[in-house]
Amino acid sequence: MLLSAILLLPLIGALVVSLIPEKDKKNLAVINSIFAFLSLILASFLFLSIKAEQTSYALQFSEHRVIFGSAFYYLGTDGISALFILAASIVSFCLSFLNEKRFTSKDHVLSLIGKAGIYGVFCAQNLILLAIMYLLAFSPALSLNKPAKKQVIFGVTSAILSILAILFVIYNIGQQYNTASDFNLQYLIFVSRPAHQIQILLFPFIILAVFIISAIWPFGKWIVFFTDKDYSNPFIISVTSKAGLFILLKIIIPLFSQAIAIYSNYIIAILSVILLILLVSSLLKKDILETFYIYSFTHSALLVIVMMMPISEKLAIGTVISCFATTLILALLFSCAVIIKEKTNWTEAKKGLSGLMPLLQIMLILSAVSSLSIPGFLSFLSFFTILENVLRNGYFSVFMLLLIYSFLTAHSILGCLTELFGRDPSMEFFNIKDITTIETASLMIMLLVLFISGILPSYLHDSLVNSAQFLSIFRW
Repeated sequence: MLLSAILLLPLIGALVVSLIPEKDKKNLAVINSIFAFLSLILASFLFLSIKAEQTSYALQFSEHRVIFGSAFYYLGTDGISALFILAASIVSFCLSFLNEKRFTSKDHVLSLIGKAGIYGVFCAQNLILLAIMYLLAFSPALSLNKPAKKQVIFGVTSAILSILAILFVIYNIGQQYNTASDFNLQYLIFVSRPAHQIQILLFPFIILAVFIISAIWPFGKWIVFFTDKDYSNPFIISVTSKAGLFILLKIIIPLFSQAIAIYSNYIIAILSVILLILLVSSLLKKDILETFYIYSFTHSALLVIVMMMPISEKLAIGTVISCFATTLILALLFSCAVIIKEKTNWTEAKKGLSGLMPLLQIMLILSAVSSLSIPGFLSFLSFFTILENVLRNGYFSVFMLLLIYSFLTAHSILGCLTELFGRDPSMEFFNIKDITTIETASLMIMLLVLFISGILPSYLHDSLVNSAQFLSIFRW
């Protein structure tokens, strides 16, 4: 019942919000925050209840419901999916305090439905249910203008349908249809894995679909359309775009391990070129939003490169922790950027905010530092766990790419902050207001989670061991 409660709470919240008059914006935000807080409590309990001492991999908190004679409603979680749910709930709770004056009733409703969808992605164990949940996660796109809405929905829907179609082919080729499996993901992975030839044929289409839903440039342009939707944008970028990486790690790698062994070097080479192009271009960007977009795209590309290598237990743990850390970091960075964009009404890169918004300046600098693998933050632990295991696997070129990525990312983000805060105050900004106490507290919560989990990472590590061992079974 715990997973069902996590899934249904935002939907109940959406129903309650839809009954409140549009003019009562303060109550809309309060109700959104209450349901986000309840989801955070349940997600925290879920993660803390994961049994790290379990001797073999098995789904925990699994739930089955027979609907129309089929086990369509099948939920389950392990350490990895529980950590993703926790990250989504933390970001959802913190961002809910930033929406009071910015969201209409429709925005709140679509935001809550989208959060239910993303929770469903991380715990769904039925392929059809997973696809439905992922489409629900993009409910906020319905509040965009028509051209943007069409492009977002078309891109994400086509990616999901392509994965569904290909896995449907896998399910039926060489297998007699088994109604008992009902597109159960565990059945697909352990019993109905595709033959070697089928893997080779279908994997390029699968990985293309994953690139789209993982927001890897240039397949992630849909994410830019959320820029003007205020605080729906940080949630979409930080959480929803990470769902594609979750699907790759938890489903695609176990299903297509033989194909990955053949295609991995080509994918690593292509993504390395894209990554370097983006990193070099980021040095030329002075706009804070553009810089953070590039950071989001490059991190997704980097993790896909890492996943294309033989997945060892420690490498899987480092990858998952990196996803968790970057989810919070992106929420922090884009929240700060959107606040600046709103309060200064900028259209291009602005200069001369130094001393005018001291609280925001501190929050943004701390957020930037947390993204740069500085000791004491969680990103430091995850980055060097990945770095160590990449070198152990003998991928020296990827090891050098990681170092270049770290250096250029630090250079571009710090350079952008220098442009923003390193000049004398501009006259046009003297009347702007700093962030409020509630905004400061919301950002500080995410910073504290990054810092505390970076200093005391043992529980994170222990809760992921069984899931990581499961993934290492499929190393090629």
